[in-house]
Amino acid sequence: MKVPILSSQDAKKYVHHLHSRYGIPLSVMTNWRFSQYQESVSVMSRESIELDQKGLNVFAMGLQLFAGGKDFFPTANAITLLGDHITQNVVFISREQVEAFFAAKRIPREAVDASKVLSDGWVAVSYNGKVIGSGRISAQHLIPNLPRWQESSNDDE
Repeated sequence: MKVPILSSQDAKKYVHHLHSRYGIPLSVMTNWRFSQYQESVSVMSRESIELDQKGLNVFAMGLQLFAGGKDFFPTANAITLLGDHITQNVVFISREQVEAFFAAKRIPREAVDASKVLSDGWVAVSYNGKVIGSGRISAQHLIPNLPRWQESSNDDE
């Protein structure tokens, strides 16, 4: 299977979302090439090597940006890696809240600094000036979005 590269027209909706939701400058994304497999959207540099896929079942290359495709469900790894470019829809948490965040516990919205949140939904989570992950913010809570390997289990408590 050949890695499905999106046309520039199809890629524009992802570029627009990253720019409008997180404030990532368009200049950061000018050299990106997007691919989509099922509901997963990944990005790689336009200069990335062309992989000889003969005999290989390659369905994705690069950094997975979205796990939900049409729903713009961001991966925590992508938000963290792009953190230096994110200027809006950021929630700031305290040292004590970092522990709760990585324990996958909901944090009351009134306990966090949501001054850079333009609308409820997916946000970057920052501690001490650095984006450390992503989450979903609602009127009541900040809900951590952790990679599956990082999520704590209730059985562990």
